[in-house]
Amino acid sequence: VENLTVYETILPEESEEAIKEVFVSMKKTGKNIGLPDNLDLKKILVTFTSYSTVENFANALKNIDKNLLQKVIDSGVRFASIGSKTADYALGFGIKSDIISKDVNIDSLVDGIVDYYKKINKNKGDDI
Repeated sequence: VENLTVYETILPEESEEAIKEVFVSMKKTGKNIGLPDNLDLKKILVTFTSYSTVENFANALKNIDKNLLQKVIDSGVRFASIGSKTADYALGFGIKSDIISKDVNIDSLVDGIVDYYKKINKNKGDDI
């Protein structure tokens, strides 16, 4: 029996650069993550659609600065995961998913995100 690699998941260099561009100023200030100062960080949502997206996100932040992942987690940024297994995997990196889709597909993830923000808007009257 011979094992064949069917595909390999990699983080493209431009993706790591984009992550760095968004989150690098947080490393410097501890607060702002490269977006307008008046932006409520709780309005930022990072979505995970697989184990590899969790791993690539966490590793990209750690490659920029070993403490950056924890700063992002502590900043109020929200996280959504496709299914409970992806959410559990994210938790292994210290990332608690605010939204977990019921089914493991994009439609269910989108439905979960919409429901989450509808609930927040209803409870707080925010403009999210």
